[in-house]
Amino acid sequence: MAKAVTLLPEECWRFVATLAGGDPSQIIWHPATSELEVPDAEQAALDSVLANYDTLTPTTESIANKITRLSNAAGALIVNGFQSDAGGLHTGLKWYDSQQEDQLNLIGSASSIDAGESTIYFYRDTVGGTKIYVPHTRAQMKNVLQDGRDRKLAILIEFNAKKVAILAATTMAELDAITWTMT
Repeated sequence: MAKAVTLLPEECWRFVATLAGGDPSQIIWHPATSELEVPDAEQAALDSVLANYDTLTPTTESIANKITRLSNAAGALIVNGFQSDAGGLHTGLKWYDSQQEDQLNLIGSASSIDAGESTIYFYRDTVGGTKIYVPHTRAQMKNVLQDGRDRKLAILIEFNAKKVAILAATTMAELDAITWTMT
């Protein structure tokens, strides 16, 4: 009979199964419970690998998977929007969209305003709230653009630091300790 084994990170189960000399296709992953269903014949080998899991050297695949997951998290955060007070236009911070098209529209709007003019642009009171269109001066648009740039740059810097740490990890414990915490 198969025994359920709790395993730490999801991406490591194939790695561990392969190290145990097993056939990863025979091991069933249950993502809802983070458990593996392992045939009895492979259980002792798997237990041995799991006992030493934290000290194992990360594989190229485990490193690539971790970088991809963190890259996806950073990318999602970049297009999730950012806050700005638009250089004092708003009382408090408002949300500005930052999907790729929104970023292009913001750049286009900010760069096409002459001094002393304004353009209609939108913000939201909350993430996903109703768009509110109001005039923005050139200085206000520049402020919104800078706030968006600063947010995106902070995310990219954080991702790069995590990527450097991932590439420097020498054990699975070090690799597993690297997580995306920025919101």
